[in-house]
Amino acid sequence: MDRRRVDELGISYVEKLSLYEEYASRVRNLVQDLIEREDIEVHSIEGWAKAPADLVRALNARGDDGDAGLNAVSDLVTVRVLLRFPEDVYKVEEIILAEF
Repeated sequence: MDRRRVDELGISYVEKLSLYEEYASRVRNLVQDLIEREDIEVHSIEGWAKAPADLVRALNARGDDGDAGLNAVSDLVTVRVLLRFPEDVYKVEEIILAEF
C-alpha cells in the first residue's frame, strides 16, 4: 500500500479513535455482563482500540492497494477474556457466538 494511502487511513482512524475506544468499552461491558449472567468465573476481561502506530504498521505490511480501507483491518477493537478454568472456554464461546 502506498505511503499516502496509509497516511490517509491513519488520519481517518485517529479522527475516529475515541469512537473505537468507546465501542471497545461497550463490547467489553456487554461480554462481561453476559458471562456473569451465566455464573462463569472470570479472571479478567480487557478491551481496547488498536493503537494508531500499530495500525500504520499493519497497513504498511499489507500488499493490497488499500481500497477496502479500515474495513479490511480485522482487529481495530479487541476484547480479551481470561478465564480461570479451561472448561469454561466453550461456554463463553457459545455465549459470544449467540450474541454476535
